[in-house]
Parts: sequence; C-alpha cells; structure tokens
Amino acid sequence: MEPEHIQHLYWRARFGILPKPLKALKKKSRKAVVNALFQNSEAYEALQIDTSDINSILESQRILSDEERKKIQVYTRRN
Repeated sequence: MEPEHIQHLYWRARFGILPKPLKALKKKSRKAVVNALFQNSEAYEALQIDTSDINSILESQRILSDEERKKIQVYTRRN
C-alpha cells in the first residue's frame, strides 16, 4: 500500500502515524493495514483536560470580566 494512502487513512482515523510504523505497513496489504489500525485503536488513553478554572467562572453566575471572557473564548476555540 502506498505510504500516502496509509498516512491519509491514519489521519482520517485521527491517529496519525510515525515514520517507522509507516515504513513497516507499506509492505502490507490494504486489509492488513486496516486491521492494524483497528488493533491500534483498541488501546487508548482518554484525554484529560483540567477545566476547573472555566467551571468555577461559569458556576459563579455573575457578570464576567473581560479576562474571564477571554479565558472561555480561548478554551472553546481549542475544543
């Protein structure tokens, strides 16, 4: 399978792939590459984001300062 196709497949799955595993997969069939992608997706670590600052601002139910509004805007743009 062409490296560009493998890379595209991994990008679409939101994983990405490093050069060494990409090189190893390019010798395999399309079916083997897809199977490897599914196997790799079985082991994952959930992303942990500390939102305590934002939560405390939102829970306060008061008029927000300009600085607090900027914090919230920056956080929501990232996610």
